[in-house]
Amino acid sequence: MEHFLKVTLRSDEPGGTLPVRRSQSWQGLSAEAVHINQADPLELALKSSAHYLALHDYRSSDGEIRITGHAPSHEKDIRGKMTFVPYGCEGSGWTAPVKRKNTFTAIYLDPAAMFAELDEVHSHVTLEPMLYFQDQTLSSTVTKLRVLLDETSPNSMYAETLGLLLGMEICKAQSRVSTQASRQRHGLSRKTENAIREYVEANLFRDVTLAELAELAGLSRFHFARSFKRSTGLPPHRYLLQQRVERAKELLATSTLPVSEIATAVGFPGPTPLARAFLRMTGSTLKEFERQV
Repeated sequence: MEHFLKVTLRSDEPGGTLPVRRSQSWQGLSAEAVHINQADPLELALKSSAHYLALHDYRSSDGEIRITGHAPSHEKDIRGKMTFVPYGCEGSGWTAPVKRKNTFTAIYLDPAAMFAELDEVHSHVTLEPMLYFQDQTLSSTVTKLRVLLDETSPNSMYAETLGLLLGMEICKAQSRVSTQASRQRHGLSRKTENAIREYVEANLFRDVTLAELAELAGLSRFHFARSFKRSTGLPPHRYLLQQRVERAKELLATSTLPVSEIATAVGFPGPTPLARAFLRMTGSTLKEFERQV
């Protein structure tokens, strides 16, 4: 079964050693264990003629990974996490491993064989890419295949059975991920929403980005913005502006700070932007508000 997984050193890091790879193939699938023995940044590219499933034991100091249908990920600790890229989708990016024994196990499943041998319940599942997800059942099966790679003469029948089992488990994992996505459509959890609110309140003085709020929630920027609005009724940028103005109102009412310092304290570059936002959000000017308090 043909597949293509390319792992090369970045062009700006000459020298170094390529990852050590050990592989085996059986009917309908192949597997490989990849050991990354250096901390030089690596470029990764995946364009597979098979379904690709990987179990990671890996940490990086920096990097960016992209797969079809997902926002770029900058996650650094993916130990115990998995990636699934179905046939026809692609992955790419770069990563800078930390100095440790970084490994991952990659499984390639023949799409034709997989669906021909699945039962009716699973054969009609539409497979979507999944990046850095956790699934104990899938991890256990991949680990069993990983053990076979260390054997001189692995049992082919056992390997093929594990491959068929992986096909069914991937379909089930897809269903679980879809259920989680459905929950997200109803908004953020109360715990996550409270964490976002506290974070915003503690960082009003600086330029808070959508990316850092999304990372705090564990979502892509797109899904975070949509979920946040469903939870609060406001898009994130509007909520941030509202909280800055509310904090400015408190400072105007309880302190003797000049307006310029209040503007800086709540994240505005100067008194004029604060005055504009204040009027837009409250319908009153700063002077009108100060006269009322």
